Amino acid sequence: MEDFLLALKPTFPDVQMNKSQVYPCTNLAVIETSYIMLEECACNQFHYIISMKQSPLVRMENKLHILKEKNVFPCNPMQSHRIEDTGTIDFKAFILYFENTFLETMAEELFGNRNLVLKNNCFELSPELRELIYIYIRECRAKQPGCSMMLESLSVQAAILLLRESYHNLSFFILLPSGIP
Repeated sequence: MEDFLLALKPTFPDVQMNKSQVYPCTNLAVIETSYIMLEECACNQFHYIISMKQSPLVRMENKLHILKEKNVFPCNPMQSHRIEDTGTIDFKAFILYFENTFLETMAEELFGNRNLVLKNNCFELSPELRELIYIYIRECRAKQPGCSMMLESLSVQAAILLLRESYHNLSFFILLPSGIP
């Protein structure tokens, strides 16, 4: 976990951690932040920006992405991006950083291919993912016996859910018994 955090630390939006909290485990670090970094940045990890309040505009590869509240925006390792200055003052977001090999392993399990490239398309934050994030944060704060196993389990669930939703948006797909239109 220390190597993972050391690799992430220089890319945290709030380096001094004045307006942010970090919740790490071996394969996932969740940052809860109200800090907007306007400089261009690139992180060496797969990560997801989840805007919760006063969504910003993100410029990536000369394209402007309009984030909406409670939407998820996927980013690939070393994919340069920056937040546009729009005068946002009451911002809140979660940033989920995944260890690369871990997320690639999850992709291989799901899709049979570990060469993962996330699509930079926003998608809605599902109630299931939101609940997983809050459970993960509660586990990190409580540090009860078995915490590390719980965090690893929640990391796997979050990774699978994010990969499913970003590629297939399966969270809103309902399977009906055959014969029912």
